[in-house]
Amino acid sequence: MTEKKREQLEQLRNWLFVKDTAVIGAVATNLTEASDTLEVAIFLHPLDYHIVPAEGVWLPEENWFDSAYSSKQGIRLAFRRLDWHTWLNPSFDWPETDKGLLSNGWLFHDPQDKVAPLIKRKSYYSDQLRFARLDEALVRLDALLMMSGTADWEKHGPAIAHDRLQAAYRYLVDGLFALHRRWQVPREKEMQHLLALPWLPPQFEARILELQTAVSPSKDAYEERFHTLKLLFQDFTAYLVDSGDYMTMPVDQALLRTTDEPGRPWNMEDWQKHWQIRRLSTH
Repeated sequence: MTEKKREQLEQLRNWLFVKDTAVIGAVATNLTEASDTLEVAIFLHPLDYHIVPAEGVWLPEENWFDSAYSSKQGIRLAFRRLDWHTWLNPSFDWPETDKGLLSNGWLFHDPQDKVAPLIKRKSYYSDQLRFARLDEALVRLDALLMMSGTADWEKHGPAIAHDRLQAAYRYLVDGLFALHRRWQVPREKEMQHLLALPWLPPQFEARILELQTAVSPSKDAYEERFHTLKLLFQDFTAYLVDSGDYMTMPVDQALLRTTDEPGRPWNMEDWQKHWQIRRLSTH
């Protein structure tokens, strides 16, 4: 179906691209269904909202765009019309979700070979950013899953305990995206991009389904979710060690990098010396 949708887009090529434009299509996910609206980002120079509608049905035989509410059979399209000058400007920081979608999209039309290099440059994912996000995910997950559990339920009650598990899930997702140097995508598209990652913990989809559907006011449901998340975290850290990204104690390594400042337990003695000097100098 994805290939069929791409073939349908070919019908638009000669008609649509009458100016210097380029299109990125969401059909790159290979999860397109027959009824899906094709989501397309189109760079325009100059910006002209009358080249394509925000959304509509393209009727090839009539050479015409009809309303998105049309019952006629055609190609359903939703366009994001982007100002080429704005997005080309080095000072314009692309939103992360746009980096996520455009870097994983399908480049449909780039006649002057300008858009592909721009996307590659703007969506570059550095080692520094990758490890910063991995470190944060590891530290937060460890705090939420390795040092809490039933204590959260007893101390905070069901609502807060389940919410903390949801926070742990968010950090796990952040870590998996960072592992693969992938930018975040809009929340409603996250799962399909997540499941398409090259590496995921064993039985990830089944475990996530358990995690999402086990929610109830009962303590048993909470403990089931907690146990599932803890196992996913353990698989994640094991992979980071096996891949060579971290040493045998990844959480400790991450903690040292994210909290490299005076006054921590591992440098308290040095902090005390400086504090004493400050104290004496004020008298």
